[in-house]
Amino acid sequence: MIEDSVRHLLQDASINKRSSWAIVRNGTVAEFSVTEGDVIHKEFNYDTDTLTVETNRALLEIQINDSLTAVVAENANYRCSPWSQNIYLCIPKKDSELPTRNKLTQIGEYSRNEMNGIVWDLGIGYSDFQQKL
Repeated sequence: MIEDSVRHLLQDASINKRSSWAIVRNGTVAEFSVTEGDVIHKEFNYDTDTLTVETNRALLEIQINDSLTAVVAENANYRCSPWSQNIYLCIPKKDSELPTRNKLTQIGEYSRNEMNGIVWDLGIGYSDFQQKL
């Protein structure tokens, strides 16, 4: 069971303008950060243990469960920053594997609060991008 202190840490970091998020999945990276002037909508659904943070530019959603493993690291040589703290939230490989489509595919439409648009699968799941161990 994930402790409340971890939930609060994630909630605070999700809207902190000094924090940035990188979501890495089979070699593909997406980034999320909050910048000055962003209108932020933050919600934590305790029924599903899901943190959702939305700005006018992007949306970050993290579902917390017992398969989530946190790894903490410090780095003294990251770009021009003299010191940084990093938290890696890791999920099992079987939960992160991509489908094997190799085409840009429209999944459907998305609408939530002020954000709406079309959801796409970028077609980066084909076998060239999946590591086999």
